[in-house]
Amino acid sequence: MSNIEVVILDSSAIINGYDPSSASTKNHFISGGVVDEIKDSKSRMMFERALDVGKLRIINPSIKYLKYVDDAASKTGDANYLSKADMEVLALALEMKDRGLKPIIVSDDFTIQNLAAHLGIRYISVSTIGIRRVIEWIVYCPACGRRYDNERLDRCLICGTELKRKPKPSQIVQ
Repeated sequence: MSNIEVVILDSSAIINGYDPSSASTKNHFISGGVVDEIKDSKSRMMFERALDVGKLRIINPSIKYLKYVDDAASKTGDANYLSKADMEVLALALEMKDRGLKPIIVSDDFTIQNLAAHLGIRYISVSTIGIRRVIEWIVYCPACGRRYDNERLDRCLICGTELKRKPKPSQIVQ
């Protein structure tokens, strides 16, 4: 692994005040999906300034890594809680890691942090403490009790009730 550290930004990082243009490293990356989530004028100006001074680059992950992240999210129960941009953040970090770089994700999104931990990717928060433990979720129907594994569903196939999730029993902190 090289000593080059790269920083992958989620929209929550910029929205919550992380300014890549004032950071010491110039190796900041953001995906196109994340750019689309930056809508407020203050965050948009910070994003554009970082692009202008060369501290931030837009790059999209390859489909191979998006598929890997999608599969991992299905296994952990995080799939229905990640946006397209969230998946891009994780896939981009994973791709950089496979290239031998030291990626770190900057995000206040707990689902991104949870899956990053499962994937062995470092992360930091901007305005939150961050996750306290890594969780694998059970997706289940609260009406009929059916459990679902590795499926991207919103409603129960048996009774049509909206599905919920809870931590696997071995991960519940007493």
